[in-house]
Parts: sequence; structure tokens; C-alpha cells
Amino acid sequence: MGQRSIGGEAVHGAQLEQLLALGQLRTPELQVMPTSRDEHAGLGGPFILLTPGGRSQLAYVEVQNVSRFITEPDEVRIVAARHGSIRAQALTPSDSLTAIKELLR
Repeated sequence: MGQRSIGGEAVHGAQLEQLLALGQLRTPELQVMPTSRDEHAGLGGPFILLTPGGRSQLAYVEVQNVSRFITEPDEVRIVAARHGSIRAQALTPSDSLTAIKELLR
């Protein structure tokens, strides 16, 4: 099915089906980073960008047993720029859905 079907093919297939369903909704925008990319801006690990109503953007990172809210504007800008790079390097939302469908075959 995929390159890393953690939990077995049935679990992986159910995860892909759920992503496909979510990707077809109007609000979320799903983009897949192809595993064929040798390098991309997301290799440093996951992060979350938060924009609380009427307040400055924040970032949240978590690795192993360490978590951190990033509130320093210059550091948040770096994370936000990384997010933009990841989106530019990933497949478009339409191509991402096509890639997920291909994995399900």
C-alpha cells in the first residue's frame, strides 16, 4: 500500500481513507509532501502555528519529552516562513488527493 504502513495495511488504508474524506471538505487544505523529496523544509520536525483572535501569532513545537511555545516575534516569523516553504515544496491540494487515491489502489 504505502512505503510505511505502520499498524498494518488495514490501519494504513483507513488512515488514507480518512485523509481523503477530509481533503474533500471545503475548509481544510490538505497537502502531501512526497517521500521522494530528499530535502524539504519540514525535516526539522513538526510544529503548530496558532493565531489567537486579535493577538499575535504563536508557534508550538514538541519533540520527545520537550514542548515549547514560541512567542518571540522574530522566532515565530522563522517558523511561519518554514511553513510557507513546506507548502511550496508539497504537492498542491488537488495533486495531494490524487496521490492519496493512488496509494489506496
